Amino acid sequence: MTLVPEALAHTVRGMAIIFFLLLTLRIRPMRQRSRMMWLCYLLSGSLFVCYLKDLVFLFEPCGKDVFLNDLVSLVDLLCVPLACSFFFEVTKPRGTSARSVLLLELAQAAFIVAYWVHPTHSVVRCAFYFAFFITLVMLQSVIIYALRLRRYVAENYSYTERISANWVMSVAAVYTLLYFIYYLAFDEPTWTGEAVFDLCCILLWTFVYVLSVRHRVIDVSGEGEAQWLPATAKAGVPHAVTAETPSDEGAARRMGSLSEQEERLRQAMEEDRLYLNPKLSLLELAAAMGTNRTYLSQYLHDVKGVTFYDYINTYRIGACCRLIRSMAESGQRINMAEVAEQCGFNSVSTFYRYFSKITTQSPGDYYNAALQEVAENGPGECPQP
Repeated sequence: MTLVPEALAHTVRGMAIIFFLLLTLRIRPMRQRSRMMWLCYLLSGSLFVCYLKDLVFLFEPCGKDVFLNDLVSLVDLLCVPLACSFFFEVTKPRGTSARSVLLLELAQAAFIVAYWVHPTHSVVRCAFYFAFFITLVMLQSVIIYALRLRRYVAENYSYTERISANWVMSVAAVYTLLYFIYYLAFDEPTWTGEAVFDLCCILLWTFVYVLSVRHRVIDVSGEGEAQWLPATAKAGVPHAVTAETPSDEGAARRMGSLSEQEERLRQAMEEDRLYLNPKLSLLELAAAMGTNRTYLSQYLHDVKGVTFYDYINTYRIGACCRLIRSMAESGQRINMAEVAEQCGFNSVSTFYRYFSKITTQSPGDYYNAALQEVAENGPGECPQP
């Protein structure tokens, strides 16, 4: 009866080896896109090596060797600092460095040396406790910095698609849970438990890969994607260029009085309709107004009492209402995806969510209400930003 779970475990382990090999090869061309992707590349390669070394257990004497089993577990723990550094880097761009990652790896590797010199189970347990401590610190840090990044995005971008790091909180929590399961499996290993654990790893890192490829790292000190090249990168490859903004003093002088600020902002939004740009950022709007983004951000916060994200998307919803009503008046069939695109949304889900938030109705209900109102009373008014 034990042959079936054992065969299943070996099969899933083989699947994991192939999976992480293909994953590493897939990420390799993207490793210079950002420090996040570089860490993802190193992590996937490390996981491939860790699973590959487990092939020694295909030989029966190795499977019964307690020293070898403990040593293999200690080597597996070397992936923990890399995984934690990766999750942290997503929420705090450029927050990790090669030195910090190396120090964590050396600290974890010290337990391998200690076990080699003094092969006792207590050394292995201490290694697990240390790795679990790193994981818990990572999870707490990821939650804190993900929330900070969410606030930064709301204050500087009119969209969240592909730049929001909210997904990392969920993934990091699942990773922490998976580590705890691994610790329990280490205490009482079974072939079935190993197969389930390996399948969970494949599913988790598939999810991480898909979201990492979609994710665009933003530079919290400037604008655009935070590019990073390792020391081994070829010379002559340009780093990301941060757009320049006017000096604070010059911006303050050009902004003038509050009434002038209001007029400049009104012109940019109502006449130039910059909100129709789905990738509009605070920096771009500030440049169009001839001011500094810091002053514009303060103006929106102190005078308007809104974030940049809310301010722009309120205008977009106003445009959506007008477009939907015009369609109702002409009797056109409505396509919500086209409405969202024409009004500056680059995500239909964001359009639906924000439309309901502003109007307290779904776009479909709003259209039906507009049809009925047009039939009974003629054109009405749309919510204005």
